[in-house]
Amino acid sequence: MPNGISHDDGPVRTTAGSVRPAAAIARLLRRGPRTARGRRLLGRAVTIAGLLPAGWLVWQWTQALLGLPHALGPNPPEWTHRFTGRLALEFLLATLATSSLARGLGWRGLLLLRRRLGLLAALYMALHVGNYLFLDRALDWAEIAGDLTRRPYIVLGATAFLASWPLVLTSTDAAIRRLGGRRWRRLHRLVYLVLAAAIAHSLWQMKSIEPRPVIFAVIALVLAGERVVSWRGRTRSAKEGPEPSCRAS
Repeated sequence: MPNGISHDDGPVRTTAGSVRPAAAIARLLRRGPRTARGRRLLGRAVTIAGLLPAGWLVWQWTQALLGLPHALGPNPPEWTHRFTGRLALEFLLATLATSSLARGLGWRGLLLLRRRLGLLAALYMALHVGNYLFLDRALDWAEIAGDLTRRPYIVLGATAFLASWPLVLTSTDAAIRRLGGRRWRRLHRLVYLVLAAAIAHSLWQMKSIEPRPVIFAVIALVLAGERVVSWRGRTRSAKEGPEPSCRAS
């Protein structure tokens, strides 16, 4: 007697016709949503989830300014600085990881989220820089200039922030059409400069060994290594060319 589960190449379904959660998730990772509406809903869900930490931060600052209990610690600007910097790096690493997971595991559905994750990384980077300029230094340009000359990690952070803006400004479909695919891809290789400067900024300012920046640096090295291996594989395949077909005489 059949047990009510189909064994074809399509989604695994129970007798009630519902798709098994594991099979549905696997298909979503491989191909993404089937419809344009599904892709829009997925993108919006990721955006809302990515904005939740920012909303929580606004709420905590509201509590602090009203003199109510909050979770920002005794030095809210310092806590905010670390919080936004960590989120910026996490979203930046997640953005680059989508391509690696698509190549390595076939999870091409993740590529639909790459642009949104990149914009979320840019958002938290802007909040990180804004916290430094407005709350930490109160727009004291003499002190900011002193930081740039005395503290190299500030220069690295500024480099990462400034290099991210061409990526943000050309993140639309219209920009891709205007630049052309090849020029757009070349420009967006700036993301590697952004990542390298951000990781160096995080490591350089450590007063002692901290696990999180080191873990971020290791993940960045793994992602960079995967890209080098992938690039070398494509280069080797292009040089060798297609294998000649063997036809029987």
